[in-house]
Amino acid sequence: MVNLYELLDIPENADRLTIERAIRLARSQGNVEERYLQLASNYLLHDKRRAQYNQKMGIKARTREKNRLSVGTDWRYVGGGVALVLSLFIPLGYVMLGQQKAAEQLYQNPNSEYQKAQESMQKAWSNHPAQPDELQHKAIERQLNEAAEAHQKKLEQMQ
Repeated sequence: MVNLYELLDIPENADRLTIERAIRLARSQGNVEERYLQLASNYLLHDKRRAQYNQKMGIKARTREKNRLSVGTDWRYVGGGVALVLSLFIPLGYVMLGQQKAAEQLYQNPNSEYQKAQESMQKAWSNHPAQPDELQHKAIERQLNEAAEAHQKKLEQMQ
């Protein structure tokens, strides 16, 4: 019997996706007979049939290891990842700290635009007292509507 793994040029522990790709590639290139591609599809793409085929061929299929940290981890790459993360987040921390200090200085400076805007808003709100259960901007809107109605009445009286 023909070794389908060698025919498709794939490892014996190849996963299903790799086998499917190898079959499609061999079919498109035309360098493997169709009957062998059918055999590969029938045997290698089904777990039970593949186990029987491997046993018949005397192939001891190795299981694929999952991606996980193990004793053999190459720590140079882990260290590089940690260095990359730190090189990104440390400057970000300095930027955020600088922005916080700048904002504190802006809010505490009595001559800043922020303080002037706050004072003018407080002054406007104190001139337009709100009724119970009424928001400040609604009180201002209500008083403006009342002033517009009073002005309209004066215009009607003048005519």
